[in-house]
Amino acid sequence: MKAKNIYMTVCCVGVLTSVASATLVNNADSFFPIDETGWEVRVSEQFSGKVFVLYDRLENDAVWIELRKEFDEFTTFQNDMGDSLQLEFRLADKNAVNFASDIVIKDETIINSTGRTWTDFHIELAFNLNSYGDVGFDPDFIFEGPIDDFNPFIVQFDPFSYHGILVNDLSTPLKIDFLDGELPSGQDLLPGFGGSGQNYVRIITSLDEGDSFIIKEWPTIPEPATLSLLAFGLIPLLRRRKLS
Repeated sequence: MKAKNIYMTVCCVGVLTSVASATLVNNADSFFPIDETGWEVRVSEQFSGKVFVLYDRLENDAVWIELRKEFDEFTTFQNDMGDSLQLEFRLADKNAVNFASDIVIKDETIINSTGRTWTDFHIELAFNLNSYGDVGFDPDFIFEGPIDDFNPFIVQFDPFSYHGILVNDLSTPLKIDFLDGELPSGQDLLPGFGGSGQNYVRIITSLDEGDSFIIKEWPTIPEPATLSLLAFGLIPLLRRRKLS
């Protein structure tokens, strides 16, 4: 997988603007319109990397978008959770020219510039507590993986977010896990590329004007000592010693 930096991402965005509208959404204080879709988007919390949202088209009763983002912080929290990106999508105008209630993420470019290897990646939908609607992933569509040169991970809906602990009123999944792979720093995760014609995710919404939802994404970044143990297969041995 070839490494890219943020400058290459900007160039890619420049090419795509001939067929799509690109929005840089790094200001957490403001919502930005996604073309004439009636949807607006912002970064809901502080995020140091660059984030682009690109409007692609209106098709099959859904607004199709692409996401481009770079993670460049490596702060880790509980359970090796890295810094997260939280994008808030707000329904502003149901009468907009290209409005549809569902949103399709046709592909993403996720750049790992954290200086650390990722072992997992996660995408989760969250409700805005001030909203009365609902949101969930369509279980018939999910990013494919692993795919050589594009996505090193196995991709699945979190079973606990589907008819489980995080279930919503729509009875649809709320979380996607990218598991059992590695993404070294300087390389890109490209879900939506290189797969079949259904290699995308569809977000189903039931919202009123003014309501919003959040897409939260974060990597798993083990401490260096943990990575070393994984490389040598020592963690199972250590666990056995503790049990003996």
